[in-house]
Amino acid sequence: MDASVGSYHGSPTSNHRTETSPVPSMSAEVSYPLAAQVMTIDATFIEEQLAQMNEAITKLTKTVEDKDMLIAALMSQLES
Repeated sequence: MDASVGSYHGSPTSNHRTETSPVPSMSAEVSYPLAAQVMTIDATFIEEQLAQMNEAITKLTKTVEDKDMLIAALMSQLES
């Protein structure tokens, strides 16, 4: 396998890719709406995950409080 394929060695001023082409700027302009859409989808997904996590934390907190009350009641019975 050729070690130079898929790798980059040297500084940006070396002769690896010094030509300029309008194609990268065109693809960059086209990708902005796509990037914004992906970022919006990611933000929505994260908000959904946060809502699910918040619900899970609320349920766990209630469970812990219930167990604490049960432990307190059992401790009270032992002390009697």
